[in-house]
Amino acid sequence: MTYLLPFRLKVPGKDEFRGLHAVSTSFRFHGVLRLEGFVLTIEWGGIAQVQDVGALSIRDDRLALPNERITVPVNSLYPATLVGGWWRPRLTLQAKVLGALAIVPSEELNAVQFWYARSDRAAAIAMAAALSTAIAVAPLAAIDPPVVSDIGEILSTPPSGLTTA
Repeated sequence: MTYLLPFRLKVPGKDEFRGLHAVSTSFRFHGVLRLEGFVLTIEWGGIAQVQDVGALSIRDDRLALPNERITVPVNSLYPATLVGGWWRPRLTLQAKVLGALAIVPSEELNAVQFWYARSDRAAAIAMAAALSTAIAVAPLAAIDPPVVSDIGEILSTPPSGLTTA
């Protein structure tokens, strides 16, 4: 079964001042989480709004940002948590593997907050439950455990320049 959750990402804007010239940039990202089996796909796109104010001119531009996608195996994620309740509802994902979510715009400390509309609460609850279940029953074959014979070979290799008798 496929689970979908539309979301927004909150990314702080940027303001720059140089003399009588000011540039303000704000970002709006939206996307969808898709869980299929043991793979979570995160797709997002957005716009950047640039306001340029000078001594004699004002310019307001909207720039389309490219659509992006990342696919993450569920065994590299911790179970999802729902945070915020009624007022600021969001689903939080944290990766077990450093950098697994690094290209997602609002990633911070290996975690991402996916903000959803109150009307999507049922979908968010279903997504969190399905993710937790998928993580719990993810095939152990997908995790590469260290092989004892490989470790032994590494430990028994003599330092360079030394020969064994």
